[in-house]
Amino acid sequence: MQAGQRGQAVIEFALVVPVVALLLFGGLYTTILISDDIKAGYAVRAGVRLGTELGGRQSNPTGSTAQIDSKIVSNVLAVMQSTTYAVVDEVDIYGVSSSDGTMQPGDLADTFNGTGHPLAVQTLPLELRLQSPPDETSLGVRLRWHYATPLVGFGSVSMSTYAVMRCAPITS
Repeated sequence: MQAGQRGQAVIEFALVVPVVALLLFGGLYTTILISDDIKAGYAVRAGVRLGTELGGRQSNPTGSTAQIDSKIVSNVLAVMQSTTYAVVDEVDIYGVSSSDGTMQPGDLADTFNGTGHPLAVQTLPLELRLQSPPDETSLGVRLRWHYATPLVGFGSVSMSTYAVMRCAPITS
């Protein structure tokens, strides 16, 4: 191999390695993002399932809204601890008013930060979480989170995941 060809090979190698490394790490971190998104979906489903099972005033005559909501939020945050690079920004427990289940402005909601502390006055008391058929309340749990990639200069991606279920019916 001549000196000129050896120099050309070194330059080609220097050009190809960063591109291959970027593709490799990009694929890895995209896979982790998808995994964290799946775990976030599981977290909101677990939270809304617990919320609908605990129900409202009918099944918790002596419980408080703060106690029930604390259990729901703790459940969501516990599941999110298994994520890799996801950071929880907000957990919302809301009464669903839209047909697609998304949280709308003006919906009655209890909002918590990423550590489980209330961000505002609770507006969805247990009295409004109806459990008598056919008027059961549809309860939603929304998780706002962001994916903070460890790659320098790539920033973060904000995500929102929600799940909706009807409160568990109480029949006499």
